[in-house]
Amino acid sequence: SPSSFGDHALGQQGGISDGAGGSTTTTPLCMACQALLDSTAPLFSAIHKLPKGGDLYKPLVAVLEHATLTFNSRAKQRVQQICVNKKADELLGGEAGIKDNKLSLAMEKRNSFAIFLQMYNERSGDTSDASVVENMSTDASRILPLSPSVGDTKSISRNSRRTDVSSSLADELSALTSLNEDNEYNDDVLQKELPMLQLLFQFQSHNFGKDLVISSEDDLMHAASLAHSLLKLSGLLTKRLRTKKGSSERTLSSTRALREAIGTIRLHGIRMAKFCRIDFIVQTIKHMSKICKSNTLVATDSVRLPSCVNSLGDFLMNASDFLREAGGSAIAAYSLSALEQYIPLFLMQTVRNIGKDCDTPSHVITLNGIESLDRSGSVLYRDLKTASSFEGSFWDEAVASESFERSASFVALLELDMDELEAFCRNHRNDFSDADYKLMFVMNGPRRMGNPTRYIALKQRMDQR
Repeated sequence: SPSSFGDHALGQQGGISDGAGGSTTTTPLCMACQALLDSTAPLFSAIHKLPKGGDLYKPLVAVLEHATLTFNSRAKQRVQQICVNKKADELLGGEAGIKDNKLSLAMEKRNSFAIFLQMYNERSGDTSDASVVENMSTDASRILPLSPSVGDTKSISRNSRRTDVSSSLADELSALTSLNEDNEYNDDVLQKELPMLQLLFQFQSHNFGKDLVISSEDDLMHAASLAHSLLKLSGLLTKRLRTKKGSSERTLSSTRALREAIGTIRLHGIRMAKFCRIDFIVQTIKHMSKICKSNTLVATDSVRLPSCVNSLGDFLMNASDFLREAGGSAIAAYSLSALEQYIPLFLMQTVRNIGKDCDTPSHVITLNGIESLDRSGSVLYRDLKTASSFEGSFWDEAVASESFERSASFVALLELDMDELEAFCRNHRNDFSDADYKLMFVMNGPRRMGNPTRYIALKQRMDQR
């Protein structure tokens, strides 16, 4: 029974992984999950052999319910120990608010979430979750969890996956249309998450990352191990409740309370997986919010990368390895998912902060500083892609290219003189928001002095067209 184990057993691995690329089938369960699985195996086996109305059937089900509920109480404590006081847990609403938390609900709209859960459902044979099945039927065709190409060239449409260079023009046009639809879908889902993360974009609100409480490497490993173990355990226990009749399977209808207890195990696993993903976003912003305070932006002698950019790259690659070792490739893939959208957004926010802090000559970004920002984007793209280059990764080459190219274009606006900036704004009005263009006209740069009236006059002329 799990009640014989201390709380520390949860989240501590009970075996050795088969490597950093462990899958949901090869990565071991934590000690407490494995203990529950092993100790209840004879009881689950007996439940199918006893008559439902017999004297032993109900007491046997009651024992299983008690064991599972006791396990849940310990799992709940361990989850809270890992998440307590972390910024990621606060954003997700904590223990009480995660079910109705807007960010948590928005995260479930992503294809990566549906595919992530389906990985565990397929491994355990559990496809009973109606919401997952529904999401997979409508969304899974948009993206498949494949590893990225080794080179830096853009991949072919994710829906076609064909390498035949002699494909017809009609097929190429169809693939391009599908790709555009995927990008629009990803943007829509991103817009659902962003409102709940706005405080992260306000660098001053968290003192440029200093006030953000993040997980240590050990906490992340325990969170990944626990998320994997709980999700896999719930699937295996659900499968044990099924009985075969001919070629079909059905779940015992007299075990509702037991099934609900097993479902709670699954919910704990989902909470830990979401925690891992949001903690990665918080870790990323903790590093990147320091860029706008770096002396490299005002350097006049040479081009140097901010130290926080190198430290973020090291974190991403190291975290990718230890998450796969602790929780398997599925947990690692989900934790890293969508960072190819968020990192460019954080880089653009850095530019906005630079624009608001350029009133004095000592704070005006130099040409070397602009080159440093541009190289930072390239380095982070390379490091994130390297960290995501494993089997089952949710890395999206098309989304990454589009997002990083957009942030690079935004950084390049810093280098333009006033005439060039006006021409760009006139010819690419929809590339960025009015607020961003206004900021560019207001701020001082290495080749221009801020002139807000010029933007007002330009906007009036464009509106009259």
